[in-house]
Amino acid sequence: MLLLAFVCGADKMPGAQGAISLRGILQDSTGKPLAEAMVELRSADMRRTEAPLQHAKTDLQGSFEIGRLSAGRYAISAHPADQSAPASTELTIEASDQLVVLILVIGRGELSLQVRKNADASADQAQATDREKLESQQVAGLPLEQRDSTNLLLLAAGTQMTTGTGANFTQQYSIHGQKGTTALFALDGADTTDPENGGATISDFNVDAIRRIENFSGVMPASIGQGAAGYINVISKSGSNGVHGNLYEFMRNSIFDARNYFDPAPSVISRRIPPFIRNEFGGTNGGPVVIPGVYNGRDRTFYFIEYQGLRQVLGTTQVLSVPTDAERSGLDTTAFSGDTLYVPLNSQIRQLLSIYPHPNNPNGTYGPRTYMAASNVYTTNNQFSVRIDHRISKDQELMGRFTMENIIGPTTNPSQTAIDPSYAQLFTEGYRSAVLHYVRVPSSTLTMVSTVGFIRSTPQYASLNQTQPGLTFANKLFEAINSQAGGFRGLTGNQLQLRQTLAKIHGVHSFEMGVEVRFDRNAEINSNNVNGTFAFGGGPAYSPVTITSASGQHNINPGDLLPDTLSSFLTGTPSSYTRTIGGRGFSQGNLVAMNSIHRDAYNFYFLDNWRVSSRLMLAFGLRYELNTPMRVGKNRAQGALFSAPDGSRLYYPTPGATQQWVVNPDPIWNTDWNGWGPRLSVSWQASKNTLLRAAAGITTLVQYPWPNISITNHFPYAV
Repeated sequence: MLLLAFVCGADKMPGAQGAISLRGILQDSTGKPLAEAMVELRSADMRRTEAPLQHAKTDLQGSFEIGRLSAGRYAISAHPADQSAPASTELTIEASDQLVVLILVIGRGELSLQVRKNADASADQAQATDREKLESQQVAGLPLEQRDSTNLLLLAAGTQMTTGTGANFTQQYSIHGQKGTTALFALDGADTTDPENGGATISDFNVDAIRRIENFSGVMPASIGQGAAGYINVISKSGSNGVHGNLYEFMRNSIFDARNYFDPAPSVISRRIPPFIRNEFGGTNGGPVVIPGVYNGRDRTFYFIEYQGLRQVLGTTQVLSVPTDAERSGLDTTAFSGDTLYVPLNSQIRQLLSIYPHPNNPNGTYGPRTYMAASNVYTTNNQFSVRIDHRISKDQELMGRFTMENIIGPTTNPSQTAIDPSYAQLFTEGYRSAVLHYVRVPSSTLTMVSTVGFIRSTPQYASLNQTQPGLTFANKLFEAINSQAGGFRGLTGNQLQLRQTLAKIHGVHSFEMGVEVRFDRNAEINSNNVNGTFAFGGGPAYSPVTITSASGQHNINPGDLLPDTLSSFLTGTPSSYTRTIGGRGFSQGNLVAMNSIHRDAYNFYFLDNWRVSSRLMLAFGLRYELNTPMRVGKNRAQGALFSAPDGSRLYYPTPGATQQWVVNPDPIWNTDWNGWGPRLSVSWQASKNTLLRAAAGITTLVQYPWPNISITNHFPYAV
């Protein structure tokens, strides 16, 4: 469906009494301005084959202007660039009209008319909220170094990427200084935000498949909840009667790059510079669904598909500390100045020494222990989406979209892979998003939308080596060996979203109301150190063998305190050994800390955009949100409960508080029934180029367990 909004204003000029100018905005039902569309005006008794009285083409904002007219009956037609035929209807202009807004609803070939007296189109656009848009023409023309659609979100005023805000697995965006957990994201009007773990789950959508990016900030209207400081909605493209598509390939390669200051010299490593190869490729295609001899979906059923692939090899320069040839033979010259210890090598340590590469840059950061290498980080990404739009009847439409994205990489610890590729901890994710919209427009003033949305994300950080224990050095003597020690961190998040909205225009009021429910079913794993880790240098260690010195003055007998971390390592004498294991009834291995997290949300809202006058817009509404407490399945949660000196429950530790560590604690959050959130916004068109706005509201924040408390991510101890 398309909306065509006209503004008719009477110009009170000498000699032009009764003349009326016609201005307007052409847009679709979602608010997208339609550029390069032809608007024609004819007398009602003229044939369509006759030349129009007036015509105009819309600009990039969908705006147009037609010259002065007299009162009378007219036929208006609009011909969007992606439709094969124009749609038209009749308009009556009366001599007494002063200012009129006409909204034409184009349902692919049919046009209905809605008349609103004494309104202003420019104020209609700016009503109710701070809103920014990036249209498809603007999106496609942006000079993005990486064709990553998530980078487009940073173009909105007051938006920046955040770090260290307690995000679980995914990047976050702070809007006007608010926490990243208060930024809400949607794809085609359905949530893509993971509400349980405090992060934004955003699919890297193909830039060429984006029709518009909407950014709302400031005080949200009542239709937006979940404590949103900002709401970003990415709207995908739909098909049309014309078949359109594109193919693309973007390539970067380090053979075109110069060597930077930190890259090792060619004499140190074989390559001139570390490799960087990035290939982004894909394409889009859209049009009518046509099955020859079976079904012709022209003017009725449309499809739009897109694919985007990424293959990247990023070479990073790693500078590590590794044992020297002398240390590999058992010589310790660091324990005592001017003296050398002859340390008998432990047989297992001898095998581990063979894992370390030999130093190759004696003048480097770590002196004779310095090893420099280019460690490659690999990333593979495949993203696919299909959208179907179907017109059921002249007042009913159905839209469905399914998106999937599979990510492998990048490796998060390239310093470890420079020693052994099996020590890598690899990030992987399988992302799925689906939405189904059913739109019914019984009349030009009433619209009903039913929405079903579903998202599934499976971000995981998995260690490839699941058998070998890890070795760490408290004083960073050498690079660690298999530092992740088989650790596994992951989440499987599932959210089902159901929403029903109703919009009604009555005179100068535009009413909207809706109800929404969300069901979250997640499984979380946070297993650390399941292979076990030997730590050297973190505490006292005692010699298991006799160690002689060159001078004979620093000989060490069995049971004596070892003088340094190197002698502790060469004799195979760690200061500690730790390993995570599950208690009775708990899963073992890298699933040792698996638990399930459930929560539900129930919301409803009412909103009224009231045009008090041609310059004054008042938007007020009320939203109610009920979020059930988090529920952990199978009694697998444990954590700390805090109490004040008087014994009352605390949500966070404070001075004087007492702590109790319990398994399967009582829920630390109770049901909060006081989720009322009134919203109020006033917009005043002070002049043609000046809009003043003031707003206030109350939002309900969803409690995020991951960044706020350790109730879900501690493994079960076995003592």
